[in-house]
Amino acid sequence: MKHPEIERLMQRGVRYVSQSKRGDRPSGIAWIVKHHPEISDAQIVKILRTTKPTITAIRERTHKNIQNIVPKNPVTLGLCSEADLEKALALSVKRTVK
Repeated sequence: MKHPEIERLMQRGVRYVSQSKRGDRPSGIAWIVKHHPEISDAQIVKILRTTKPTITAIRERTHKNIQNIVPKNPVTLGLCSEADLEKALALSVKRTVK
């Protein structure tokens, strides 16, 4: 369950991620790369507010902290909403069908 203050900020469009959750971002990226490889890097950047070099490093397993990264669902980590992830999945499926 999200903290009410964070949820209120996310509704307004402010995308602040607390210091403690920033360390969870690579785990969220690893989960998306593992379970939904069809999602593009640009979509992952938009959903998790990260950088393309970080995503590439996790894909290629060259990230500086790769031995400690365990894939975890970014929704349960509080890094994105279920709706954002569903939207990205729908968009990626639509692109692959064409």
